[in-house]
Amino acid sequence: MNAIEQVSPTPGAEGKGQQPTFVFIHGFLDGATAWDEVVTALGDQAADALCVDLPGMGSRAGEKGPYSLDRFSEDVAAQVSALARPVVLVGQSMGAQIAELVAGQLREKVRGLVLLTPVPLKGTGLPDEVMKTFHTLGGNPSAQRELRRNLSANLDNARIEKLGQLGDRVEASSVGVFADIWNHGHPLGCEHTLYNGPVLIVRGEGDSFVTDELIGAVAPHFNDATIVSIGKAGHWPHVEQPEAVAKILGEFLVTVEETTGLMTRPVIGVEQAKAVIEAAKEN
Repeated sequence: MNAIEQVSPTPGAEGKGQQPTFVFIHGFLDGATAWDEVVTALGDQAADALCVDLPGMGSRAGEKGPYSLDRFSEDVAAQVSALARPVVLVGQSMGAQIAELVAGQLREKVRGLVLLTPVPLKGTGLPDEVMKTFHTLGGNPSAQRELRRNLSANLDNARIEKLGQLGDRVEASSVGVFADIWNHGHPLGCEHTLYNGPVLIVRGEGDSFVTDELIGAVAPHFNDATIVSIGKAGHWPHVEQPEAVAKILGEFLVTVEETTGLMTRPVIGVEQAKAVIEAAKEN
């Protein structure tokens, strides 16, 4: 008797047979253009990538609050839902918190989740004394640039200035609000993730903020996350080492496509299955 393969629906079944689209979600005080060099390096693999600007930042810096992780995730989820193809979500720093929330909401559409120098969904819980450093960044361009210099390992002046100009757009009164958002996190961060698909965690070896210890708090939140490190990179690997990040993302995309292909192979037709079963009974 011939074996009958029966495959249950799995996350990522939506849009089967289609290459996923990358969706990039920036971090604290950044914007969509922070991903420009990664998108360029990915070439055809990111031909129709979506790089979002979050409310209050980037090209949407003029959008007023209230701000929250829920608002950000609902905004991104609406944009992702409008796409015709499945997606691989890529979130950096605070954007990783948002990416995880979106993945939990749109499990059937999200083929893979990449968390780049991620802030844990439950937040970092830093004390008020430490958070003062981030609160004072509002309306202080030189302090913003100095912070980026201190938390990076390979940002030249031009790239620091590019990121700095993104931060300059943000309303001074909103900077502290955004900092508190990632620091306090989301209640779902205290529970096991709602997303069961492939997860890749990427950190910069020179990142003094998202350390190995912090990554150790993120990884157990998922069923089977893969962790990779990028040398000569700090908190912004996508800007410091865009080619290396693109290579990792490209390889992850291929793996996701192969895995999804196995999980979504056409199941033998119902009538054919019945015929095989009846023939087996007769024998």
